[in-house]
Amino acid sequence: MDTWTVEGNHPGVKVTGGSIEVPADKVGDSVTVTAKVGEGDLENSTNSAAYSKQAHTVRKTDIIKKPTDTLSGEDLHTKTGVVGVTVGTEEKDYASSNIHSVTSKEQLPSLTAGSTQDIPVTITYTDGSSEDTTVKLKVTKAAPTAQP
Repeated sequence: MDTWTVEGNHPGVKVTGGSIEVPADKVGDSVTVTAKVGEGDLENSTNSAAYSKQAHTVRKTDIIKKPTDTLSGEDLHTKTGVVGVTVGTEEKDYASSNIHSVTSKEQLPSLTAGSTQDIPVTITYTDGSSEDTTVKLKVTKAAPTAQP
């Protein structure tokens, strides 16, 4: 039985069954792969082949809050903030997008009436890779108060 191995120290690389999984943020846009078997004079290898990473686009929806609302980490993903990814022409919602978490890089901002701001976040995927982006927070104007 042949067993796949990875030469060198590559944290995050997973060898499972007949597959080698490399986190997308650990390599460039293209990876050259050579399959080798044996050692020394008995080593044999296939022709090297280049593989391109499958590009994706993060799908986002603005977070809209009233000044009296509360902003939490849950607002950064799923229904508002990061809502999924598009891979090629396929749109994937948050649940099927292989996103493990979306976390704010800073303390969450206070809700200032009539303001719009970008919140820096880190998206971590189930393969261990991550990327930084921003989600937009829009706070509505304060409700008018009645004057006697």
